[in-house]
Amino acid sequence: MKRGAWVILILLTLPSGCSRSGREDPTVKVVRLPYLSMAPLLIAEREGDFREQDLDVEFVPFRRAGEAIVALSRGQLDVVAGSVNLVLLNAIEKGAMVRVVADKGHWTADSCVVSALLVHPEALQDGTLRTLASLRGQKVDLRENSILSYAYERLLRRDQVTLEDVDLVSLPRSAQLAALENRAVAAVSATDPWLNLFQVSGSAVVWHSINEAVERLQYSVLAYGPSFLTDSPEKGERFMRAYLKGVRRYNQGKTPRNVSLIADETGISASVLSRSCWPEIDEGGRIIPDGLMEYQKWAVGRGKLARVLSLEELWEPRFVESAGKMLQSQEPGKLR
Repeated sequence: MKRGAWVILILLTLPSGCSRSGREDPTVKVVRLPYLSMAPLLIAEREGDFREQDLDVEFVPFRRAGEAIVALSRGQLDVVAGSVNLVLLNAIEKGAMVRVVADKGHWTADSCVVSALLVHPEALQDGTLRTLASLRGQKVDLRENSILSYAYERLLRRDQVTLEDVDLVSLPRSAQLAALENRAVAAVSATDPWLNLFQVSGSAVVWHSINEAVERLQYSVLAYGPSFLTDSPEKGERFMRAYLKGVRRYNQGKTPRNVSLIADETGISASVLSRSCWPEIDEGGRIIPDGLMEYQKWAVGRGKLARVLSLEELWEPRFVESAGKMLQSQEPGKLR
């Protein structure tokens, strides 16, 4: 059986998070991934924002957010926090009760570098890589179906190169740096904190950043499944209030408190966190719809998505709207 089939089978057999007692179960199952954009959730948990809403968050580790969409659509997970990808879009297109509900990471023209193509410095010095056209026929580590692959293809097209022109590979994070050091791949795509960590090694330098390709892009989101969308929307609203309080704390920046807390929760050193690019997250949870539409058009053109979903099919704003009204009653910048 292929790995993908095993993943689906495992997800389908996860125990349901629904309570049978008639009393509300305070547990909320949230997918946890090792990305800096998870920071608002981690902050909200440590600062007691979820407890304030009578919620008990259980972070469930998954290798990739896309692998959790099946469980989310069945109500076996409550929240998926991860990158926008074709698994999510195809699930919604096929009728799954899954919706994007909040921003978890975007960039604009003024953002710091969230993701970049890293290459070995010697490849630039010896002329192996001169322009993006130099990647034609070479191995490039890039996750093909994520929204970042759409942005990277836009970057490649500046030199008349497409994803089909390069040999795409998908390496585990632990193997990326070694592959660069051995020149087994020409380039790897990386986000912080790995973007920072790989450069510190001396075996990787930023060649081109994702910011060069797209000025505005919504690349990471919070998604709800039926447990919050239909079964217990009030619980989903309370979760959103806590999340947005975490976002407000996160948006205070690289304060000693934030850095220390995230370092404790992730195992990433405070020095690396201080040097890393912290993703932009809208304080009100609002998303940037234009980037999502362009990504869908790209996916349809590649035969990876049947049609472009309307914003109404994809995005459910009522949770951030309700949470925003509740939080407006607090003084600006005051967090209780």
